[in-house]
Parts: sequence; structure tokens; C-alpha cells
Amino acid sequence: MSDIACKTCDNGTMRKKKKYALGAGGAILKWLCILPGIVICLMGGCSLAVGGAGASATVDVHDQAKSDIRKQITEAGFSQAVADDILDDGILNKTDKTTLTDEQKIHISGFEAQYLGTNIGTGLAGATSAAAGGLGIAGLVIGFIIMALGLVLGIRKNVLSCDSCGVTISAG
Repeated sequence: MSDIACKTCDNGTMRKKKKYALGAGGAILKWLCILPGIVICLMGGCSLAVGGAGASATVDVHDQAKSDIRKQITEAGFSQAVADDILDDGILNKTDKTTLTDEQKIHISGFEAQYLGTNIGTGLAGATSAAAGGLGIAGLVIGFIIMALGLVLGIRKNVLSCDSCGVTISAG
């Protein structure tokens, strides 16, 4: 594009430039939104990854705890069927308890309580992992929205500006 003479001052020439639509404030706002948006997205991604790792570890911990309880039950002299019954729903059937001595009933109650505690603990850990994952997704979405806002605030437009008098007109 060839230089166009300025019709305001008749001395200068109009040159094509890019300027921020909101001026210097637009440039500042652009980076004040983009940089925190990037940080929020990184934090959200980390939270999502940690939540997934926590959920995976929760399953492993629960399986290991069940294996340990099964071992303790069989080491206490109870059959594999008793271990399966307790680990199936957390309690030994009432009909099975009637044939047990008082000492055996105390052992079985301890195993039932241990299994209940394991289920509660891993359930809470799983819920915490799910919450971390949910917060991670929210962080990613909010971070992207903030970055998009920064890009919109930092829009640049083409203008023609006189090099002598400084008059500016939009160049479309």
C-alpha cells in the first residue's frame, strides 16, 4: 500500500499501524488476564491428574485391605467361607454366628468392624479424589474463560496514522 497524504495537516503521510482497541489499558488487561488464566489452567490440570491418581490408589488400597482381612480371618482359624461371607457384605450371617463361641464372636465382630472401617476410609478417599477431579475440571474451564477474555480485551485493530500531526483513522 502506498503512502496517503494527510488531509488534516497536508504535511504528513498516513501510515498503516496496529493499535490496541482499548489503548494501553487493553494491552495491560490482556496480559493481566492471560497470565493468571495460564496459571489457573495448570493448577486445574494438576488437580485433575492428582484426583485420577488418588482414585486409582484408593482401589489398590481397598483391595490390599480386603486381602489383609482375609488373611487375618484364616489365620484366626476360620474357614474360607467365613472370610468370603464377611468380605461379601461386611457381616457374617446370623445363622453362622449361632454356632460360634463367645471368643469367636468377638473375633468376628472385630473383623466386621475392620472391614466397615476400610470401606468408610476408602469411600471418603474416593470422594476426595472425585472432588479434586471436579475442581480440576472447573479450574481448566475457568482458566480458559479468563484467557479468552484477555484475548478479547487485547484485540488490535488496523489504523492509519499521520506521522506529522498524529491524527488517526480506522483502516478497517
